[in-house]
Order: sequence, then C-alpha cells, then structure tokens
Amino acid sequence: MTSAEAAVALPLAERCTAAVRRLADHLRDPQRVTAAIASHRSQTQFPRTAHWRAASIAQGDAGIALACGALDAAYPDEGWDRVGHLWLSRAVLTPTPGKQPGAYGLLTGATGLSLAAWRLSRGGRRYRRLQDSLDSGMLAGIHQQAQRVKESRHGVANADYDVVSGLAGMVAGLLPRQQNPDVHSALLSCIDALVTLADPAVPPRWFTPPERTADRGLLTAHPRGHLNLGMAHGVPGIIAALALAHRCGLRRNAIQDATARLTRWVLGNRVDDRWGPNWPSAVSVDPPEVAPRPCRGAWCYGAPGIAGALGMAAEILNDDALALLAVDAVLAVHRRPAAVRNIEAPTACHGMAGLLQVTRRLASTCQDPRLLRAADDIAESILHREEPDSLMGYRNLEPGGRPVDHPGLLDGSVGVMLALLDLTTDTGWDRVLLLA
Repeated sequence: MTSAEAAVALPLAERCTAAVRRLADHLRDPQRVTAAIASHRSQTQFPRTAHWRAASIAQGDAGIALACGALDAAYPDEGWDRVGHLWLSRAVLTPTPGKQPGAYGLLTGATGLSLAAWRLSRGGRRYRRLQDSLDSGMLAGIHQQAQRVKESRHGVANADYDVVSGLAGMVAGLLPRQQNPDVHSALLSCIDALVTLADPAVPPRWFTPPERTADRGLLTAHPRGHLNLGMAHGVPGIIAALALAHRCGLRRNAIQDATARLTRWVLGNRVDDRWGPNWPSAVSVDPPEVAPRPCRGAWCYGAPGIAGALGMAAEILNDDALALLAVDAVLAVHRRPAAVRNIEAPTACHGMAGLLQVTRRLASTCQDPRLLRAADDIAESILHREEPDSLMGYRNLEPGGRPVDHPGLLDGSVGVMLALLDLTTDTGWDRVLLLA
C-alpha cells in the first residue's frame, strides 16, 4: 500500500483533522499569506473585485483572525489565540483608504471585525478596550443605516439589508454581545428595520430598483428591478437573521410574524427541477418575460443557503413540514449532477465548503442519516481537491475552471479549513454565514 493509499484508508474524521492542521499551519506565516494575496491579484479574471481589505471577514485579515478564534476553541493549548492576535492587530491597524462600501457590515466591515475580536476574547475576557473603540465608531452608523431602511418607501439596495454588508449580517454579528446595553439598542434597531421590510406591501419593501442594483447580471436579467432570493444578498438572509435573534432570546411576536410572511414568499417562488426543490437567484416584480430558472447550488445563491434559512425558520415557527422541506432541498442538491449543481470550487461562498456546512448543520438538528452520509460524501470530494503544492493548500475556481490562490474566508482556503474543522468540532464559526 502506498502512502497515499494508506492516508485514504484512515477514517474520514482523522483525514479531515490532518487536512485542517496542514491548512492552519499556513496561517502562522504572514509572508505566505501575503504571497497568496499577490498571486490572486495576478491570476484572477476579475481584478475589480480582487481587493484584500484588512478589516474584512470575507477577504481580509479579520477573516483569518476569526478562523484563529475557531482554531483556539478547537485546540485551546496550541497558541492560536496568539496567532489570532497578530491577524487581529493587522486588521485593526492597517489604514483603510477612505470610507469603504459596507463599512459596518458583517463580512465587509466593523461588525465582522468586532465579531472576530469577540471570538478571540475567550468569552469577553480580552479585547475590551478594542471592543469599546469599535463600538464608538460603528454603533451610531448602524442605527443610521437601520433608520434609513425603516423609512425607505421606494426600494432598497441589497447591501442595505443583506448578510454581507447590511442589517441581516449586523444582527448576527451583534447577537453575541447583546448584554451590552448600547449593542442591544443597535441590535433592536436592525431587527425593527428588518421586520418593517417584511410588512405587506406591493411591491414588497425589500424590492431593489434598477438604479440601486449593483450586480450587472441581475440588472440585465431584471431591468425593472428585482426581489433577491440568495442567502448572501436576499430575503433568506433576513429570515436567518430573525431566526437567530429569536434563538438567542429575542422572542417577539413581530419576529415570528415577519419570519412567517417572508418564508411564505420564498416558498411561493420555488422553481423545482427533476431532482427536487430549487429556486432562482431572483425574481422580477413585474411578470417576467422568461420564466425564472433554478440557479447553482451554493450557500450564496441557490437551494443550500435557502434551505439553511428555512431550517432555522422551521425551528421558531414550530413547523415540521418546513423542516422536512429544508432537508429535501439539501438532499436534492446532492442528487443533482455536478454540472447542474455548478459548484466545483472547494470554497465556502459558492463552492463545496458552503454546501458541506449547510448539510452538516441540518444533519445536526434533524439527525437524518441521509444528510450525515451526504456531508461525508462532500467532505471526501473536498479532501480530494487539496493541492499540497499550492500556497494555501486549496485554490478557488473561477468561472471556466480557472484556479486562483486565495487565503480568504469566503472564496479561499480559510473557509475550506473551517468547514473541515467543524466536521469534528463545532466551533460556531459559521455565524458569519448565518447558519449558527
């Protein structure tokens, strides 16, 4: 038996742990990460979006700091708190050129940076001055953003309310520190605004008009505006945020009512295929000229992210049928051929690691053996895609299959490592995906 064959013969959990340790070791070497960032910029087909922002969870030092917090939770005596301190310091101290879009967002800005500090604080025992400093700069801005959304009558941008830059992500990021009165107040502002978006209206309050649509593909497909169905940028993110708030003790009737209304709307826009429940990326406000088609099966857009949100909604609505639908939707993704699923990348946002995380979360709550087997299968697929000779162990795949180095959490090796880590140790890192 060769060494490669011997490695495959090991139990899946052992192989995942070994892969996690190989990937984690790269995070101890800032020069290696810097080289990967530079390689990404030179390799990518999309240089406009290849921006490493230190304070960003999505693709920045804050994301690596948050990953170190997960590693510290899993391996508390191995010095990951010190490695995390290095990356957190870089995230805080690196100058930001002007006010960036999503400055207060979970995956793009201060809320995420605050969450990374919390995950490294060992229950709030560390980084108190840093948290106070971050709060003084972001909480007023969060209140203002929530008020703008609440008062909006003519549509909103996805980034106003979504998981990546908007209020849904802010809710998830603020919840761990809700005992702080100032944080609690900002959290309630966000929740009230999201509940307001769910108010009955025609068109719905979360409608995004063409002049506020940043995604060119969505603008082309929906020139008169759209209603977004992606977990990252649409209504499922609102559902997940409200469900998380309810799970964390904010048990208001308004939260349940809003969750129920939004869930009914999502269910009303199913576009099933031969394998089972599915959804489009978005729908038009006016009747579309072409019927909506199912999109890829990823966390950001597609059945996995939507199913994750519906599974959490089922919990607070006490709806067993909805929970079964969420399970069926994820199993349908696993049944689809790879070409239909269209998530060949190993990464979290639009790849296999995101599907793995959603599948594992549902499996842990539903105890469905089919989900457990599906999670194992997708983990095997991820392990087979490791590239030991690459800078970070895994590379992202851009459209057309172009491999690029990337050390980020959403589109890089860090997200892959975290998904594999959570197969053996539940660290809760996927709060940033609104799954926990």
